[in-house]
Amino acid sequence: KKSSGHVPYQESPTRARNKAIAHYSKELGKRTMGMSGADIAKVINEAIIHAAKAKKNVIDWDDLNFALDYTSLGPMKRMKIISDEQKRIVAYHETGHALVAYLLPCATNPTKVSIVPRGNSMLGFSQSVPEEEKKLFSKQEMIDHMHVLIAGRVAERIKFKSITTGASDDLERLTRSARDLVMRYGMDEQFGSMVVLSEHQYSDETLHSIDKQVQTVIATIEREVEALLHKHLASFEAIATLLFEK
Repeated sequence: KKSSGHVPYQESPTRARNKAIAHYSKELGKRTMGMSGADIAKVINEAIIHAAKAKKNVIDWDDLNFALDYTSLGPMKRMKIISDEQKRIVAYHETGHALVAYLLPCATNPTKVSIVPRGNSMLGFSQSVPEEEKKLFSKQEMIDHMHVLIAGRVAERIKFKSITTGASDDLERLTRSARDLVMRYGMDEQFGSMVVLSEHQYSDETLHSIDKQVQTVIATIEREVEALLHKHLASFEAIATLLFEK
């Protein structure tokens, strides 16, 4: 029997999957953008397993939320040993990402932030889910996304006056995005609509100018993120403290 906010699973796996998809279609649609049918089926199956382990007769959003995180981020590693010092660093790092994503108008709003270790290497995460699947992005959307990427590194420096290796993946993505803005999409004011299709087509002087402009874009974004976090320092501290203590 179906009750409000819950989906019975003790019928057959197929009917339970179909009812879960129908009942939570809006929320699932947002969280599963880009997933294949097989990936979504795996999410529903994990939700059924999670509900069964909890000895529940219905699938609710908690089960689906657990399944979405499990399939996309990996299993939680609650027994993973991490010192309080490192836990605090992760808390402030992830708070930086989430707060900047929330504050910037063209960034995707954060839906979840956690410092529970997952998978083999992930010590925490800040998750943002777009309202709709997009193929085209404006210049400001790209720039705001780059602000979010570097916010974890900047947050570490503001709080601890030092930086760690935790931002390595963020910085790789940031550098690719900055180079794409300058070289691929013709969105840079200095180079205008010029697109660099192959670096072999240009002189060393031009390539050096491109590298300098990429560095300028990243440095400007870094300064703006630092100013933004200082402006909202009270919220920054409050969220990071809550994450650490939770």
